[in-house]
Amino acid sequence: MAAVGGVALLAAFSGGGEREPATLDEYFPRVQALHEEQEQRSEALGERFSDQLGGIESHDQALAAMRVVLPDFLPEFRSIIEETCAGLDSLEPPVEVRIAHADLLVAYAEFAALIDDAAARVEHGETGEEVIQLFMGERAGTELGVRFSAIAGGQSRALGE
Repeated sequence: MAAVGGVALLAAFSGGGEREPATLDEYFPRVQALHEEQEQRSEALGERFSDQLGGIESHDQALAAMRVVLPDFLPEFRSIIEETCAGLDSLEPPVEVRIAHADLLVAYAEFAALIDDAAARVEHGETGEEVIQLFMGERAGTELGVRFSAIAGGQSRALGE
């Protein structure tokens, strides 16, 4: 996945010769719109799958249900993250935020790698507590949520969000 991060960095700095950098006033609303779309789609996906987890009364039942849900959930969630990353990659950031933008692309690539790792572990029958804990609980408190916040938080602050 490091190669994806390298490609994202190259794309962010290459400029392609034909794209005109956005102004800060143009750039930030585009980034915000991409983020809001990702949030809406992620929440809808989470709600759809949480319906399948209804009526669970024990931790063991929750683990068993997650083992059923994750193989379908992960590819769809990965797709949402991939589309957000592609949207960010399509932007030509202003010079003032070019490095932070490239770092944000790398953060999304790392996040996608975390999802890919979890999907591979689930696919290979590793549905133990450590894999399930990536996704259980409030999104901001899940291991995956915390890790993404740590990865992307600094970049968002650097971008002024």
